[in-house]
Amino acid sequence: MVTPTFLLGARMTRQMPSLNGLRAFEATGRHGSFKAAAEELNVTQTAVSHMVRLLEEALGFALFRRHANRLELTDQGRAFQPGLTDAFDAIARLSEQVVAMQAGSVLTVGVAPTLALHWLIPRLTSFNRNHPDVEVRVATGGAMLPLRDDWTCTVRRGMGSWPGYTAEELFPFDTRSSLHARNSGKPASSTRSPRGNSDRRLPLARTMDLVVRSDRSERADTAG
Repeated sequence: MVTPTFLLGARMTRQMPSLNGLRAFEATGRHGSFKAAAEELNVTQTAVSHMVRLLEEALGFALFRRHANRLELTDQGRAFQPGLTDAFDAIARLSEQVVAMQAGSVLTVGVAPTLALHWLIPRLTSFNRNHPDVEVRVATGGAMLPLRDDWTCTVRRGMGSWPGYTAEELFPFDTRSSLHARNSGKPASSTRSPRGNSDRRLPLARTMDLVVRSDRSERADTAG
């Protein structure tokens, strides 16, 4: 056999045999069959046998004794296979842990403080229950400030027309109802105009719109 040209356990370069060869050998040793290993790895039996043969040539010793109807691990093979199984299992577990660390979606809503307190926040419990993978962040001041780049969406009073944005009406908002409530002494809606009845410049009828940049509307739809 060819003398190995790599150093197992080398600290600086970490020269290793073929990963495909190691996987083929580990699966074959665990199953005791090229055919079963091929089914697990989704390749042909011939390919598995060939990869194991190349690995043996690279290592400089046989890993199996090949009999007519079965495979038998050599001493080196019996010493090698369990360690590889543990190593591949550790890699799989580590991969799962890293994937689990992946940050979930973040939905940042720009909204006026009063609307956030009386309308948005009370509804977050239901939203979080239906979308546990989405983190909701509330940024106050959304009723007046321009839409910021770090906001996913904002809730605004408007007439439903937002050039460059995608808007969906959440509910109608009639300032006349708020004005009547204030003048009659009844509790006003939590979404009343902060300017009160002294601001005659406001249209009498508006809507509360969920406003999203056109390039972010797909993300907002996904969040529900």
